[in-house]
Amino acid sequence: MSAIRTAVGTFDPPHRGQSAIPGRAGRLDHPGGVSRQDGVPRQAFGPRDLHAALPLRDFALGHGAPTGTVAFERDPTLILLFTKGDAPAGWVRAGAARQRVLLTATLRGLAATPLSQLLEVRKLRALLADSITGEVVQTVLRIGYPTTPAPATPRRPIQEVIVTASDDADPDVPMD
Repeated sequence: MSAIRTAVGTFDPPHRGQSAIPGRAGRLDHPGGVSRQDGVPRQAFGPRDLHAALPLRDFALGHGAPTGTVAFERDPTLILLFTKGDAPAGWVRAGAARQRVLLTATLRGLAATPLSQLLEVRKLRALLADSITGEVVQTVLRIGYPTTPAPATPRRPIQEVIVTASDDADPDVPMD
């Protein structure tokens, strides 16, 4: 836990609300287009820990949204998902595992916050890797019971996110 606090702490407060990847932070919140209905709306930004036991990004900074603070638990529960090595097949498996964890957490009334800043900087990610087993952290989640229910975030219609072979196929070219 101390390694994780140290690693996450390097992002707070100087990187609060920012991504370690240049230009990425603005793409994580609600898009600038007025007609857009996707992205994370301001009302979905969660509170920050009053005592900063585990620093979290503040996506409300610079967006005119107030950032509330609440007393979180003293020792937050963290979930780390590892893969053997760091290759695309492991990334897919880790993504599937993360999906199951998030769905199970939701079903049980838990809230989860990704701590992706730990994985965006190679040196920070290396702190969490297991050099003996070769396991690499793919996901870090803070999980717990929320003090207030989180509002639902908008979803695109399924027709906009599912791509079928016929969507991209040229009708005159046979598919293999």
